[in-house]
Amino acid sequence: MQAATEEKPISILVREMLEAHSAARSRSGVPWQKLDGMVMQARQAARRSNDTGANLNSPEDRRQKERIRREVERVTRECIRWRDMPHQDIGREAAAALAPASQPAATPQQTAQRLLNDFSQRGIRLEVASKSRLSVRPAHLLTDNDKANLKAHQEALAAAWLEQNQVWIVE
Repeated sequence: MQAATEEKPISILVREMLEAHSAARSRSGVPWQKLDGMVMQARQAARRSNDTGANLNSPEDRRQKERIRREVERVTRECIRWRDMPHQDIGREAAAALAPASQPAATPQQTAQRLLNDFSQRGIRLEVASKSRLSVRPAHLLTDNDKANLKAHQEALAAAWLEQNQVWIVE
């Protein structure tokens, strides 16, 4: 018969996380802003571990506590990584960690919605005729860039306008 290994209580995992965080934060060049945010979120999650909202030891309670445990362990590993990182690597890694995430390219629907909002704010009205023909009023407010965007995104603009204005066209 195998002996069951007991898991560490979340409170001990939090203490270990805080020790690793303190050691990592004391090193020069470590992105403490990022680590502090991660630790704060994990601590808040750990505080809620006793009050998951589910019945004690129910499957949902155990799943929630396991998610909290994994999050605290993940943050601990990240703090240990920074604590143990060779000094010559810290600057490069910190720059990568603090660099803003690149934005994914906008979908045609997002671009169309952005254009509709922009036109509306500028007092430009769109109407859709059959086969996605666009009528734009007043035309004198359109720039060359607006005209290029209207041509490039005509189908998506028509679909977004029809959805926004709850129009149904029968052909």
